[in-house]
Amino acid sequence: MTDKEIFKQVAGVIEKVVKTNVNRESSMENTKEWDSMAQLQVLIRLESTFEVEFDLRDLNKATSVRGWYDALLKAIKDKKKCF
Repeated sequence: MTDKEIFKQVAGVIEKVVKTNVNRESSMENTKEWDSMAQLQVLIRLESTFEVEFDLRDLNKATSVRGWYDALLKAIKDKKKCF
């Protein structure tokens, strides 16, 4: 899976959770539907979809589409190190 495909999947998960269209600039700050409960749902769905576990230290930056994408790439990389 390419980075572009991963980014599209991250955006897709967020769109399903917040029930509105998002783009690269979308974040909790500029998307009113993206509240703390939605944030938790995004975490659960991404962990389930990609079979990863996020490092809690990385999640403080995961408040935007780009932030979740970056956190996911790191989680995927960390998972590969374990094998």
